Amino acid sequence: MRTIIPSVLVVASLWSVSPRAQDVTATLEAAATALGAGRLTSIEFSGTGSDYIFGQAYDGNSPWPRFGLPRFAMAIDYSVPAMRDDRTRVQVQNPPLGGGFQPLVGELRQTWLLSGGHAWDMIGGSAVPAALERDLRTAAEGRLAQIWLTPHGFIKAATAGNATARIVTVRGARKTVITFTAPNKTKFEGMLNEQNLVEQISTRFDNPVQGGFYRPLRRRLTGTRGIRTP
Repeated sequence: MRTIIPSVLVVASLWSVSPRAQDVTATLEAAATALGAGRLTSIEFSGTGSDYIFGQAYDGNSPWPRFGLPRFAMAIDYSVPAMRDDRTRVQVQNPPLGGGFQPLVGELRQTWLLSGGHAWDMIGGSAVPAALERDLRTAAEGRLAQIWLTPHGFIKAATAGNATARIVTVRGARKTVITFTAPNKTKFEGMLNEQNLVEQISTRFDNPVQGGFYRPLRRRLTGTRGIRTP
């Protein structure tokens, strides 16, 4: 009896874990199909809007400094991974409050690049070493996170990593929460709707000044030639 009981326990344990792993795989495959992520290797998007400088608020009760973006373009290659973030900033706040290069006079063009684990910036026609992110992560870590925070990048990274899945109910609707930890130990969490489309992606990372920092992103997807994009 003593030799049989451990064998029974091992078999029971395997049966309890295996269906869960199959559910994660099936969910990610369904999400990749819904997004068209399986055959997508690169993406480009552009627009206008605004952005904010992390941790540069005037005081603890003020928002981060806001800048206008009259031009913004992002190109991502998921296979490398690689990215090019090309944005032009202009001053919005008058009078300026907080830090972050304020006050800007005219336009400030910034071009940030990544290829694999290497990050650099372009100033004019010259390549220069990339500085730390404002939250004190390395530039490579910050730019890799930008890739994984896209819906297609999230599904690709979750498929390649040790992802888990759980079912939750949000306002009466069934959602699937996918969680994985990136190679740099950063945790990502995404929420899929009943159509297996990514509705929300969030990440959390440590900051020596502000402690844990939580960054949620919500995206609405549209369809283009079978590829669903933000």
